[in-house]
Amino acid sequence: MVTGLIFAATSAFSYDLYHHIWKRGQTGEKEQLRVARRIAVAIGLISIILSVGMEGVNVAFLVSMTFAIAASSMFPLLILTFYWKRF
Repeated sequence: MVTGLIFAATSAFSYDLYHHIWKRGQTGEKEQLRVARRIAVAIGLISIILSVGMEGVNVAFLVSMTFAIAASSMFPLLILTFYWKRF
């Protein structure tokens, strides 16, 4: 589950935001892959920091937070897929 979320977040950022919006389609595949790798590392570090900070929290709360974060990361991807005209 975590790997799928990281893949979705990195591909959405590197392809949709970085390639199409920031660089206006002027990037190559190698540059997109480089950005995706950096974003994956950043997401991993943020996840580690958050998990260490929540060490003493109730497990049921952490599970519900996991599903909330999963839903919030998938929702923009689905909305962009359905309604973005150039996608």
